[in-house]
Amino acid sequence: MACPEVSRMEIQEIIRRWQGGAGPRQIAAGMGLARNTVRKYLAAAQAEGIVQDGPEPTEEQLSRLAATGRPGLARPQTASDGLLEPWADQVYQWLTEHRWL
Repeated sequence: MACPEVSRMEIQEIIRRWQGGAGPRQIAAGMGLARNTVRKYLAAAQAEGIVQDGPEPTEEQLSRLAATGRPGLARPQTASDGLLEPWADQVYQWLTEHRWL
């Protein structure tokens, strides 16, 4: 089951609580998030250069962190990508002709 997307404000709150001394378990429980989700964003924050005893993250850092959780942004290419492309027009016609009515 996929977790719901975390907003930029929630990411900022995760980092604020972490910089305030809370651990991932406390943050997750307090915000109603999965621990793995909190860990994912904390790891991404650290990769961005955000440290627990450092300054608040910048707007640019928060924007990049928000992009971390968006599905489809970093989807790896597979061998089947583009397999149906030659038939795109035909599939479109089938779907728009309403043959099932």
